[in-house]
Amino acid sequence: MLHSKISVSSQVHRLSLPAKVLFTWMIAHGDDEGRLKGDIDTVRGLIVPLMGWSVKKVHSYVLELKEQGLIYYWKENNEWFIEFVKWTDYQYIQKDRFKRSTLPKYHKDSVSNLDTDRIQADNTSSPQAKLSEMKLKEIKISEANTENKPSQNNENNLVDPRTFKPSNEGEVAAWEAWNQLEHTNLMAFKVTYLTALSKGLPAEKFYQFVSEIKQDNTINNPGAVFNNKVQAYLKNKEDRP
Repeated sequence: MLHSKISVSSQVHRLSLPAKVLFTWMIAHGDDEGRLKGDIDTVRGLIVPLMGWSVKKVHSYVLELKEQGLIYYWKENNEWFIEFVKWTDYQYIQKDRFKRSTLPKYHKDSVSNLDTDRIQADNTSSPQAKLSEMKLKEIKISEANTENKPSQNNENNLVDPRTFKPSNEGEVAAWEAWNQLEHTNLMAFKVTYLTALSKGLPAEKFYQFVSEIKQDNTINNPGAVFNNKVQAYLKNKEDRP
C-alpha cells in the first residue's frame, strides 16, 4: 500500500524519475516484513519487465534508492537482498494474515553491503542476464495487438524460448515467467507457461505467481508450484457465480 506521504518525501523527490517508478512498484513486491530478493535479473524481471531497461540501468536505479536511504541493499551467503528501511512506518498487516519473511533481516555488519557497485557489475555479464536483455530488446508490443493469447503458430509445435518473439503482453509475461523459474527447461516454456496463457491466465498473474515463488526459499520445483497456482486460480475463477 502506498502512503500519501510518498508525494512529499524529500528522499523520493531527489530520485530520478525511473528510480521513483522502480521504488513505488517495488513496494507491491515486498513480503510482509518488507524484504525481497535483490539480484538485478529478478528485480528487473518481476518489477519492471516491460520497461525495456537494461540490467545496468536497473542496477543504477537500485543504487539510487540505497543512497537516498530508502532501502537496505546487501549480499549475504552469495545472494542479494533488499529491505525497505521504513516498511513498518507505512505498512500494516493484520495479525491473522501476517507471514514471517523467509529472507534474512538486514544488519549493519551484513557482508558486502558496501561493495554493490563492483559485485553487481560483474553479474551483468552473466549468460542469463545477456539472454534476458536481448529478449527485452526484441519485444515490441503493438497497441493494436494486446490480446493476451498465444499466437496460433505456437499451438501445434514445440516452441524454443531462446528464439521466441512475443507478439502481445501475455506472451511477454509467459516468457518472463519461464525465464525466471525454469530457464534451463526449454520444453517447459510451451507445456507450462504458454499453456497457462492459452487457458486464460492474465499477464499480471504470471508476475504475481513468479514473485511469490521467488520469495519462498523452501520451493525446490518452481515449475510445479507455478502449475498448482495456475490450476487454483482457474478453478477459483470457474467457481465464481
